[in-house]
Amino acid sequence: MHSKTKYNYRGVKLIRHLGILSLALFFCLFSQGSSFAMGSRPPSSVQTIISGKVTDKDSGQALSGANVTIYTLIGRTIASGTSNPQGIYNISTSIKGYYLIRCYLQGYGSMLLMRELRPGNTYTLNFGLKKAIPPENKPPVINSATPITNTEFLAGANLTLGITASDPNNDALQYQFSIGGAVKQPWSSSNTCAWQTQASDTGTISILFEARDSKGLKTSKSISIRIINPTVQQILQRVADNYALINDKKMDITITSKFNTETFGSNIFTRHFFKKPDKQRTETFSTADRLETNKTEIQISLGPATYLIDPKSKIKSSNNIMTELNLTQTQLNQMDEVYHLADFLTAHTITRKDNPQDLANGLVNLDIIPKVNLDFYSKLGIQIDYFKSIKTKSFTYIKENSLDKLKESIEIASSSKFSNEAWLATKQIKTLYFDEGNLIMTFTISNIQINTGLSDYLFDPER
Repeated sequence: MHSKTKYNYRGVKLIRHLGILSLALFFCLFSQGSSFAMGSRPPSSVQTIISGKVTDKDSGQALSGANVTIYTLIGRTIASGTSNPQGIYNISTSIKGYYLIRCYLQGYGSMLLMRELRPGNTYTLNFGLKKAIPPENKPPVINSATPITNTEFLAGANLTLGITASDPNNDALQYQFSIGGAVKQPWSSSNTCAWQTQASDTGTISILFEARDSKGLKTSKSISIRIINPTVQQILQRVADNYALINDKKMDITITSKFNTETFGSNIFTRHFFKKPDKQRTETFSTADRLETNKTEIQISLGPATYLIDPKSKIKSSNNIMTELNLTQTQLNQMDEVYHLADFLTAHTITRKDNPQDLANGLVNLDIIPKVNLDFYSKLGIQIDYFKSIKTKSFTYIKENSLDKLKESIEIASSSKFSNEAWLATKQIKTLYFDEGNLIMTFTISNIQINTGLSDYLFDPER
């Protein structure tokens, strides 16, 4: 058995960069039945001497501080020694059998030998270690940057610049942000940078994102964004232009109501038709399926005139807002910012009431005050999504005890873009404010169709 075991290991001279435990398991499997091959015999009182020299394999220079350790084949440490300034190490121990001897020095590759050691013998084992080659340092990689290049923002917006980057060598990274060629945030560990835009930033702005590793290797990414500063007229004109894309529309609307937190009445199901500039028809149904037989009311509006029609009896009533409110046609036009924008601008004093966070989301806030006293509103507040070109919020105030008191608000909770680039609301929340509480009406809009060529006949109250 001894000769067989010796034959099995005749070809094993030198093993580099191999885990001790995995090698030991391999050896155990390879030499089953050889009890002395495990290095497990009881230790002898006679010493075994292992010594040698540790050198740099390429230069031959002696290496000090190298650790030489003897292990059993299952990874248990038996003894160890350290090389002196001349590279010499000495280990004295009482062992018998096959063992692993490993030499290691930081900055060098380790070496592993397998030897049969016998008591009373002296073994000279020299190690030539090869200097470890550090991995090539590679520059960081920028994975993403925000905002997206070529995006437009409103002047005054509070923006957050951000960068995500990774390093092939797993080095810690630092980041730097430059705007228009000037450093905005110098090198730091923060990968975000706050930027409060100004009217002076109007135009195309270049942004440089940089990342560097601890060894100084850098990478960068440059983008361009556009800062715009539209006038009040330009802002409102976008809303008018959006609705100019809609010649007519047809939609189903479900209305639910609450007074404060309590449900108010039952759901209302309508089908609404519109043809610009001022023709509207609303059909009300008793059930959600909106069958013709369940129609309960028809309302037709033609400019200032409104008609209520019973679909069964055909009985009709009408009123005229101009007569009721003692308005002229010019005054009526002045309240319409969509189809009579020039008149609306002339009749009101309009100021911007923006905040940086709203501007960052493309939202512009306007305070609108009529130049003449009106009974039905003393002030309007409008929030416009500039990039969608729709009103997202509107507020109506009336004078009460010399103060502007909020009476009504409308909020667009959701909207959709159509194939012709027009934006329309798909959910709208209207709130009426009373001294006793608030009536909140939610309009859920579905089955929207636009520009289908609705006939004028549909809006004729006499048909």
